[in-house]
Amino acid sequence: MVDKRSSDSNIDKKQSSAESAAAAVHSEDEPCRLCKEIKPLCRSHIIPEFFYKPMYDDQRRLLKISTAPEERTLFKQKGITEKLLCFECEQHINEFEKVTKRLFFDNFDYLETAHPNMIRIRNLDYDKVKLFQMSLLWRAGIANDLFFENVNLGPHEERIRKMLLESNPGEPFDYGCIIVGLRTEEKIGFDVILKPERGRIGPYNCYQFILGGCLWLFVVSNQAKHFQGNDRYLQADGTWLMESVPAKEVPLVIKMVQGLRKGGKLINPYKTLRDGTTE
Repeated sequence: MVDKRSSDSNIDKKQSSAESAAAAVHSEDEPCRLCKEIKPLCRSHIIPEFFYKPMYDDQRRLLKISTAPEERTLFKQKGITEKLLCFECEQHINEFEKVTKRLFFDNFDYLETAHPNMIRIRNLDYDKVKLFQMSLLWRAGIANDLFFENVNLGPHEERIRKMLLESNPGEPFDYGCIIVGLRTEEKIGFDVILKPERGRIGPYNCYQFILGGCLWLFVVSNQAKHFQGNDRYLQADGTWLMESVPAKEVPLVIKMVQGLRKGGKLINPYKTLRDGTTE
C-alpha cells in the first residue's frame, strides 16, 4: 500500500474531518453513513479486505510505504477501516462485494476481441458489480483517512448514497468505471494499492484507483454519457471490456516509482524498518 503526499486542497478537508472525529466523544450509537439511522457502527473497510489478501506476507502483514522521505515504512495487520456503517448496511454492501470478489479471484467468462490486449468479460451480474463499483467510490469519498484525501465527490456523494441504499445501479454511464489490467512480465498481476488520485480528462472529473492488479478509472460527471470510451463501462447486458497494459507505462505507477526513488525507498523498502515496526 503506497501513500503519496499531496498539496491538494482536499488535505485540509480530510485533516479537519479526521481531527474533529478524533476529538469527538463517540457515543455507542451513531448515524450510519448509508441509511442515516442511529445504530451501533461496524469498522467498515474502505477498500474490501479481499484486495489486500495477495499483499500479505506469511505472518499476515502488509507493507505501508509513503513516498515522503521522513515517514517510516510500516507493517500493517489489515487494510484501512473506519466506523461508517451499521451491521445491516455492512451486509447490504457485502452482497455486492461477494459477486465482485469472484470476478477477481475465480475464473470468469470472457471472449477475445480483435484488439490483442483486450477481452470482453461477459455474464456478469450488472446490478451487483455496478453497485460494488459505486460503493468503492462512495466509501473513499466519505472516508476520513488521509489515504483517500483526494476523493471529494461533492453533491455526487449524496446521490450515490441513495442509489446504493435503494440498490439502484443506474445506467452504465452513472459513475461509470473503466478497468485496465496491469501487466508485469507479460502477466496480469500488480499487487499494490495506490492512493487514489483526482484528475480531468477533457471536461470530465475522474478518479483513479489502483487495486486488484487493475487501474479503475471512475468518470464522475453529469455528462459521463458522452465520455469518449464509454463503451468500456460495465454494460447493462453484463459485459465489460478490459484492456491490459504494462504497469510501468501507467502515469500513476510512474509517479509512484519516482516518489519512492526520490525518497530512497525504491530498491529495498524494508531497509527503512529499523525494528520491524508494526502499526
